[in-house]
Amino acid sequence: MVITYKNNRTVNKGNTIMRNNKIDPRVKQTFNDLDAYKRFCVAYGYKFNEEDLYNMRRYPMQQFNKFRNKKNCKDQWSYDANRLRLNIGEALSYYTK
Repeated sequence: MVITYKNNRTVNKGNTIMRNNKIDPRVKQTFNDLDAYKRFCVAYGYKFNEEDLYNMRRYPMQQFNKFRNKKNCKDQWSYDANRLRLNIGEALSYYTK
């Protein structure tokens, strides 16, 4: 729905992302959470999927929630290194081949 005011300024009333030329704080928080989730997945060795954000049924999101609440979360890099009997430097080179 487009509304035109007396001063010929057009505003899209259904737009929830931009309000008065400012980004909606909920949208900004969502993108900040998405960036933090991506950094967590890279640092702790989890597969990053944008669809998993706020989905507590997914294991990486459960671990991310533990990390944000300053609880003990599982480091997937060290788990894989132990499973492959490698030290962490060798494990990283193994995955980057």
